[in-house]
Amino acid sequence: MENSQLEKIGLGTWAFGGRAYGPMADEVALSVANRAYHLGIRFYDTAHIYASGRSEELLGEVFGSEKNVNICTKIGYDISTGKPVKRFDDNFLDKSLSISLQRLKRKPIDLLMLHNPPTNVLENSSIYKWLNSQIERGHILRWGVSVYDSVRDAELALDAGAKAIEARYSLIRRDIIDELSASKWQFDFIARSPLDGGLLTGKYIGGETFPKTDQRSAKDLSYIRTNREFLAELQSLVDDGIVQSFAELAIRFVAFAPAVSIVIPGAKSIEQLEQNINAVNQGPLPSNAVTLINNLREKYLSLLCE
Repeated sequence: MENSQLEKIGLGTWAFGGRAYGPMADEVALSVANRAYHLGIRFYDTAHIYASGRSEELLGEVFGSEKNVNICTKIGYDISTGKPVKRFDDNFLDKSLSISLQRLKRKPIDLLMLHNPPTNVLENSSIYKWLNSQIERGHILRWGVSVYDSVRDAELALDAGAKAIEARYSLIRRDIIDELSASKWQFDFIARSPLDGGLLTGKYIGGETFPKTDQRSAKDLSYIRTNREFLAELQSLVDDGIVQSFAELAIRFVAFAPAVSIVIPGAKSIEQLEQNINAVNQGPLPSNAVTLINNLREKYLSLLCE
């Protein structure tokens, strides 16, 4: 099943391997990936570091050399000593890419991204020589950069020929794309964390505790409560039947934002996957809903960044 709406959504697989968002059995991850393909999802996002490589391995088991999908992976973190350390020297990148190719059972990889590189790496032309050499060697088709909130980092990469930028984009967080969307470059913008780790679904009220391996454990109580307060001001959109849930609201808002090429929510179950797909199939939000969200955004963004 394929339609134009589904071109706006992929599958993020940070949860695969059962570390970033709590336990997730391999058989569940495999079933989610298979179901996503059956329902028309063709873009899958992972990283060399996710679950110490298990996320890549699971995607490799499902898709391997399947030509009808696009796989994006990211490299640049060394976890050999336990704690992730950023490394972008040629030797480490060569080794990382070789391992990712083996795990994904795929050559070339459709899109390779540098995973949150520091500015000084992006200022050095040697990194781009390495990336372009991987295209010449047939290891990758395209390259891009995953960034946090540095517009300069994205601009450096785009000036050097990046074909894609990945960054956070949600109801509240839009780290860089507002400044890049009217820019001179033609590139794909991949919107990650549209649900902010589930904090924009309305499930969490601020009293939860997460395991240390769960990336949400780094969020303080005020951050979680601020997200909840923001959603409370959008409750009318659910009550009036404009959307069925906050998760639907968040995904539709991001997927159909003018600057966004594709949104990559994760899913820890087939039910979550199908809810995400159903959200996109509803199409863009009405303009009054978008206006309400944008009017509230600045207030809550400033609270999150305090």
